[in-house]
Amino acid sequence: MNHRQQTLMAELNVNGHVSVVELAKKLQVTEMTIRRDLQQLESQRLLTRVHGGAVPCSKLPIGADILTTPANDNQVAIAKLTVDALPDDATVMLNVGTTVLQIAREIARRQLALTVVTNSLPVAITLYQSECHVLLTGGSLRRQSLDLVGPVTEQNIDEYHVDILIAGCDGAMAGEGFFTNDVNLAAMEQKAVHIAAEVIIVTESHKFHKRSLAKFADISEVSTIITDSQLPSADADLITQHGIHLLTAN
Repeated sequence: MNHRQQTLMAELNVNGHVSVVELAKKLQVTEMTIRRDLQQLESQRLLTRVHGGAVPCSKLPIGADILTTPANDNQVAIAKLTVDALPDDATVMLNVGTTVLQIAREIARRQLALTVVTNSLPVAITLYQSECHVLLTGGSLRRQSLDLVGPVTEQNIDEYHVDILIAGCDGAMAGEGFFTNDVNLAAMEQKAVHIAAEVIIVTESHKFHKRSLAKFADISEVSTIITDSQLPSADADLITQHGIHLLTAN
């Protein structure tokens, strides 16, 4: 371990997190140099890289590999298009899912100063030390996913009003609505829909023509759908006939 990497590890041990940008400034090297250091130290299992920096291996709970798993091309394109549409100083609720997490990464990358309400631990971690003011709901941790649901979550959501809700889905029907595989998550999502002035659904097109276990939003409750360019034209027509703004990412 060279002197720079020793300094990096010392910062990590003291603060519990390191930032690529801050380390590059402090050590007077390029951000690419810091990223190479992080990659080497991760290969030695001394830390785990996350968006914008790294945390100690011991700080990541089981299942937190979602933090370092890259988004696919469609998710990246959808995220960029979604963040392009966000007004300055908006209050936004970000729910769960890989596409929503990529939106959080894009918000952090652009250094937007938003107020973000979320029940997702990965989203909260991604926005840690960003320009955002982050409000994490309370609630019960789901057994197979790093997000919060249940009566406490629903009660907390009732106390908020947000300008925009950004939600993913497990299934979508263009003329009907949007679905999730988890009943508890559906109850939380229904509450979130009701406290939002505008609802944006972000989803890859392959989720359409699928009904999951529980519906959380009727098509009439949604303002905007952002998906990829593979959405069938029949679905696109049905969406716009309902007066919904449709954006497709190339």
